Amino acid sequence: MRMKTSALFLAACIGLPLLLPAGPLRAEEDKEKAKKHFKQGTILYDEGNFKAALVEFKASYQAHPNWKIRYYLAVTLQALHKFVEAEKELKLYLEEGAAEVTEEKKAEVEDLLSSLSGVIGQLTVFTEPGGADLFMGDGGCCQVPLAEPLRLDVGTHKITAKMEGYESQTLDVEVPGGEAVEITVKLVKAKPGVDETQPVVTPAASETKPKKHAKPVPAVAFYAVAGLTGALLIGTAVTGGLAMKNHRDFEDTPEENVSSRKDLRDKGRKLNAAADALLGLTAASAAALIVMGFFTNFPKKEKHGTAFTLSPQKDGAALTVTTTF
Repeated sequence: MRMKTSALFLAACIGLPLLLPAGPLRAEEDKEKAKKHFKQGTILYDEGNFKAALVEFKASYQAHPNWKIRYYLAVTLQALHKFVEAEKELKLYLEEGAAEVTEEKKAEVEDLLSSLSGVIGQLTVFTEPGGADLFMGDGGCCQVPLAEPLRLDVGTHKITAKMEGYESQTLDVEVPGGEAVEITVKLVKAKPGVDETQPVVTPAASETKPKKHAKPVPAVAFYAVAGLTGALLIGTAVTGGLAMKNHRDFEDTPEENVSSRKDLRDKGRKLNAAADALLGLTAASAAALIVMGFFTNFPKKEKHGTAFTLSPQKDGAALTVTTTF
C-alpha cells in the first residue's frame, strides 16, 4: 500500500510541468538569455579565452537554438585545435542555414572546411582476431572492423583494443593531417586460471567485519514527509494556476497599455520562478518518500479473534475460550 501511495506522488510530480505556461513570456526570456551568453562569448573570444568562450556559445545555443551560432562554435573549436568538431559545426551551419546563407559567407565557410581537411587525418584499425572493441582516448568506442575510417585531429591518439579471452592492448598512434593511416593490433590470449605461484591470502576471522544493516526509518518520519510532499504538490498546482491566469491576462491586455503589460510580465516571471522552485522541491520530496518507503518500519497489525477449545474430562468435557486483542 505504501508503494502505491509513493508512486501516486511521483506520477503527480511528473505531470506538474503541464500546469506551467510555455508561451511568449518564456520564449522572450530564452532569447534574452541567449543574447547575453552570446555577447559574453564574443568578449571572451576576443580576449583569447577560447575555452570559456566555447562554454558561453554552447549556452547561447542551448537557450535559444540558432543556426548562426554554429559558425562561432566552429571557429572557437578550431582555435582550441578541435578540428573534427569544428568541421562538424561548419557542415551543420551550411545544412541548417540552407538558402539563408549568403554566397559570400558560404565561400568563407568552404575555405575554412578546406583548411580543416589539412589538419584532419583518417585512421583505420584492424585486429587479429577481428571483432574486438576499440576504445579511444576520449572515451569513444566502436567495433572492429570499422564501418568507415575514423576522422581524427592531427596528433598522437591513444587507442585500446579489448576482446573477451584476450589481453587488452593499448597503443599510441600518430595521425598526420590530410593522410590515411592503417594499423593492425595483434591480440594475445589471456592466461587461464589463477597464477599458482602467488599465495592465496585468506583474511583472519577476527578481520571479518559483519555487514551493517541500515536502521529502519520511523513510521512518523514517513508520514511527515508524505504530508510535506502533499503540501508542496498543492502549492505547485496553485502557483502554476496563477501563472497561467497571469499569462491569459497578459494576452488579453491591449499592447498600447504598456504599463499594465509590464506589470503582468514582471508578475509572470516571479510566478514562473516560484512554480519552478516548488516543482523541484516537490520532485525531491517525492523521491525521498519513495526511498523511505523501502526502509520505514511500519507497525504490524495484530490479528484479533476468539478461539474455542474443547477438552475431554473424566466427567464430561471442558470448554476453553481464548480471546486475542
